[in-house]
Amino acid sequence: MDVGDIVDALNLDEKILGILYTASGNPVLVESIRGLWQRCRAYKIRGAQRAREKSDGTLWSFQPRIVAAAEARDGEAVAKITEESMLSAMDRIRETFAAKS
Repeated sequence: MDVGDIVDALNLDEKILGILYTASGNPVLVESIRGLWQRCRAYKIRGAQRAREKSDGTLWSFQPRIVAAAEARDGEAVAKITEESMLSAMDRIRETFAAKS
């Protein structure tokens, strides 16, 4: 992300999350999530671009926290951080559409 390669940064983000979701042992969940990622790809890219334009580092603040919670085997914390990440992404998408209106 620091060098401007948003797509590569998102790929790495999905790789990290994919490893964690695969560890759940629920292949249907993993397949569903990967499908949603693909459908939302354009929005994810634009949201990451907007975060970069605004020097908003919160986009990448969730991954280390999720990994730490997973290492601690704290599923409740992982779920909470994942929800925070999702809400943050939704806010970036709303801001993007509001800016274009």
